[in-house]
Amino acid sequence: MKTWLKTAIGALALVPAAAIAQVPAGYPADYAQTIAAAKKEGKVVIYSALDTKAASPLIKDFSALYPDVKVEYNDMNSTELYNRFKSPEVAKLPGWAVYKNQAYGTTYEPAVFIYNKRLVTADEVPADHAAFAKLINTKVDKFKGKVTTYDIEKSGVGFMFVVQDTKYFPAMKDIERGFGATSYRVYSSTGNMLEKVSSGEHLLGYNVLGSYALVRAKKDPNLGVQLPKDYTLVLSRVMFIGKSAKNPNAAKLWVDYILSQRGQKLIGSDVELFSIRDDVDAEYTAAKLNKQMGGTVKPIPVSAEITEYLDSKKRLEFLGAWKATVTAGGGK
Repeated sequence: MKTWLKTAIGALALVPAAAIAQVPAGYPADYAQTIAAAKKEGKVVIYSALDTKAASPLIKDFSALYPDVKVEYNDMNSTELYNRFKSPEVAKLPGWAVYKNQAYGTTYEPAVFIYNKRLVTADEVPADHAAFAKLINTKVDKFKGKVTTYDIEKSGVGFMFVVQDTKYFPAMKDIERGFGATSYRVYSSTGNMLEKVSSGEHLLGYNVLGSYALVRAKKDPNLGVQLPKDYTLVLSRVMFIGKSAKNPNAAKLWVDYILSQRGQKLIGSDVELFSIRDDVDAEYTAAKLNKQMGGTVKPIPVSAEITEYLDSKKRLEFLGAWKATVTAGGGK
């Protein structure tokens, strides 16, 4: 999917003179060879959907660890094939977050409902997916034009979430019909939904990326966040090394750093996403979310399954069925 964290490697650069970086504790001794080779390559180029400002704590810290490896960070996506590479950090990751030592999950971000705390009453706040469906189908007048979610034709995250919903929520079509009945509004970015629900232009948001919503809600008295109690989907931004990477050793340093306890601690603190590792002490972590939600958390595995709908025929069939149900709901 387009919104995952993706890593590839760019052109060679001259190797500056600097102190030799140390092999991280617990890594194999021959990792020194990877560091030395990365220094010769001189540069790691990252293509990512996480914007540069948000990633800056990671870039700064990586540069402190490996000053001879320049970081070139680009806000974009890559569709290169994976390069097989077993990270020394793999044992610290949940099994579902590792795909054939080619792709690795890096975060643990829940899909949540959001609502305007001034205009949605406490008894209206949907606790689970069935309650969300009932609310928008029975209070159509109040929520007409006031419900929002991702544009699943443009947002990879939004599309992936609703595909997973069809697995866990048998009555998903009730939500789709409710979207039609309320003439729901769609957006490609999380920021737009957060802003419009906070302002009262919209009242409810569905399947919003919780990593952003929870951070904003701490500072925004108008924004409420509900983690669904029946099940909470969790997305992990996926990182891989491009098969045609020109500087693969520099890429390995970046991958291992992001997956390391040090990198993950920054992800769960300064970057304000959720760390995927259980051994990280930070404000936002998988361990804290799992403790809060118990067995209702449903991580989306980093597996071949998530690429199934890259097949244009399957994707168009899904979108066609979705649109038909939404349109039918609009006839209420």
